[in-house]
Amino acid sequence: KRLDQEHKAALAEAQKQAKIAAEEEKRRQDLEKQRLQLEEQLRISALKDEEKRQTLEAEGKRNAQEEAEERIRLMESEQKRLDQEHKAALAEAQKQAKIA
Repeated sequence: KRLDQEHKAALAEAQKQAKIAAEEEKRRQDLEKQRLQLEEQLRISALKDEEKRQTLEAEGKRNAQEEAEERIRLMESEQKRLDQEHKAALAEAQKQAKIA
């Protein structure tokens, strides 16, 4: 009878240890699953950040290109105005020269 009780106690202890081991394994698996999910979220976030960076970079290049084109238009316009003033001044000088 005493051996039966010892056997039951040993069996109960073994079942308790098995239950603890199973719970620890489940916790380990849950943590691993969470780690993988977080890594996936980080990967997705990094891809989105790279996409945003490329978009902003492209927008910056577009804006720089547009600004450069606008400066070129303004310089061409200014050059035309100066050419017209030069022609007018030259014509006036020739007119004055003929009068003199």
